[in-house]
Amino acid sequence: MTKPDQLRLAAEITEKNTPWQSRANASYDWGLPISDDFPALIACLRQGVEIRIKPEPALVPLGPEDVPPGSAIRCVPPNKYVPWWMITKPTYEGIEVDGKIMTYSSLMPQRGIESSFEIKRPGQDWMSCSKPA
Repeated sequence: MTKPDQLRLAAEITEKNTPWQSRANASYDWGLPISDDFPALIACLRQGVEIRIKPEPALVPLGPEDVPPGSAIRCVPPNKYVPWWMITKPTYEGIEVDGKIMTYSSLMPQRGIESSFEIKRPGQDWMSCSKPA
């Protein structure tokens, strides 16, 4: 990445207060994410260290191993008529709810679609129907 590109990126990081990462050169791994450290960002730019905005983690659908007995799902935003459903059984293709199979990929958040689903496992709070890759 060229120096002007790095300066534009640094300006965006500062303006939006976005977590960022750095590495000395392409042969090194990216460092731990940094937030709220303007002096470190300036130091990286002065030393020619490459910076980037911390990427969003890649998510994959849940699988049957992620749905223990006693789990429930709900729609986000909430459905006012049916606030949550008990999962009857997990299968390899999806979960059974009210006699219908909902695939694991249809439960996870989709880009451009406002509604998604959350799962509540026994002893845990509600969380997204996806997991890190």
